[in-house]
Amino acid sequence: MNKNNNKTIISIVLIIVALVICFFGYNLYQKKQAEVISAEKLTASHELTKQFNDENDRNNKFNLLKDTLDEQSKYNLSSNKDSKVLDEFKNSINTMRTYFHNDYDNTLKKYTISDISSTSDNNKINDSKSKLDELTKIIEKEKDYTFETEKEAQEKQTEIEKLVKKYEERVTELGKKEKELEKRKEDSSLNIGEKFVEMSSTHYENEYFIVDVPEKWSGKWSISKTIDTKNLGTPSQ
Repeated sequence: MNKNNNKTIISIVLIIVALVICFFGYNLYQKKQAEVISAEKLTASHELTKQFNDENDRNNKFNLLKDTLDEQSKYNLSSNKDSKVLDEFKNSINTMRTYFHNDYDNTLKKYTISDISSTSDNNKINDSKSKLDELTKIIEKEKDYTFETEKEAQEKQTEIEKLVKKYEERVTELGKKEKELEKRKEDSSLNIGEKFVEMSSTHYENEYFIVDVPEKWSGKWSISKTIDTKNLGTPSQ
């Protein structure tokens, strides 16, 4: 009876020991697997960052950013996440996003007309406006990947839209001035041709000249005025 009990106890102990060994063995295996996965993810992240920095084509850079974000999302779903891997993904994505932010800012700077209130070149204004409209569309298309939050994207778009509005206001202002100038020319054109004024005396003067003729010319001479609208110049002139 005692022998059977001893055998039973020994069996139970052996089973417990085996379970403990299996448990620690499994945990050790899991830990090793996690380390392998972490090493693989770190290598993959480094490789994506290197490819991005070596790449010259903007579209390819954008695709690499999307790939890196996809890899990050997949890794975040894993049960055993390594803080080193998380930091590496974050640094890589920040580096890639900085490239696109700089690209946006450089385009914005290039087509910013600082002295817009004194610029009268309609072609320059419209060309700059067109380029900024295009930039807004690009940001709208890429913002889900190149910005961390919607708020950041909206701030950049608002900055561009305010500048575009200034360009539109200036174009409208120049259009009004052009119409005013055309109207003045039309009004001046009413004086085209020769206008004769019969003179009843022998003396005539205006702000430009004085004319005196012999007495015998009295009632027999006239003054004519001709305006050449081709050389009217500006309203101030």
